[in-house]
Amino acid sequence: MNQKNGPRSVVFNSRALIIGIILCFVAASIAGCITTKQVEEIVAKSNESMLPGAGLPPAETAGASEGHWQEDATRIDAFIAAHPGQEALAGALRVRQAMLFLAYEQYNLANASFEMVNLQYLSTARDKALYHLRRHLIWWFRQSKEDFSDDDFQKGSEALLELQKTIDTLNNSPDIRDYLAEMRVYIALQMARQGNDSERIKYFGDGINQYVKTLTGEDLALLLANHKNGKELLKNRRQIRALAVIKTASGLAKETPEILNVVNNTDFRTLLQ
Repeated sequence: MNQKNGPRSVVFNSRALIIGIILCFVAASIAGCITTKQVEEIVAKSNESMLPGAGLPPAETAGASEGHWQEDATRIDAFIAAHPGQEALAGALRVRQAMLFLAYEQYNLANASFEMVNLQYLSTARDKALYHLRRHLIWWFRQSKEDFSDDDFQKGSEALLELQKTIDTLNNSPDIRDYLAEMRVYIALQMARQGNDSERIKYFGDGINQYVKTLTGEDLALLLANHKNGKELLKNRRQIRALAVIKTASGLAKETPEILNVVNNTDFRTLLQ
């Protein structure tokens, strides 16, 4: 049996994590038609809807009832209906709509939006990756705040595998690569938290060691110099969001200090101490 130590010990907010990639959905990625101004408005409005829930703790549900996500989802539906035949534009907007639904815990609606996407018309690495991983995204956002069953551990293992396969193809698309790497390490840490002793070592090591591969030498140097003093001297979103990963992983390391022995990168091991 898996130990159930409580997922809320892992400081993770699925709505906060999603913001990093949502704000990268810019109109330029779906431009090329005469409706660019309208697309920009849809992008801006849906960004606004996703922000109210960004800083809430995992147990809080206010994010699902605040904002204008219903209105913005309807706006996307209306826009697509008014522009038939623009499959590339529709696909990009459906992916955005699905992520909007995930941010507000509307999992069935998110799945429906993903299912309306025609893969052959997706043009960006980001949209293709999110669509490919849609089953794992829906599972994770649904279960991230719950105790994991044996079935969840199986699904989590599958998610870790598929996420890493996708991450390995995205070196030329660092924003979505970093987003998925963060998601992957949080899944691994959740599984480490709730697993037995051998599972804790396995998932902690796999999660951290793969995540560290997305950090540059400059990232690690700046994190070592500034992680205890706040975010002022950190240069980019990847470095700043690494602070939350460090905090979460450090919590596990404090409970099981010997777990740090499986961290291959000495600089990151220092950050976790």
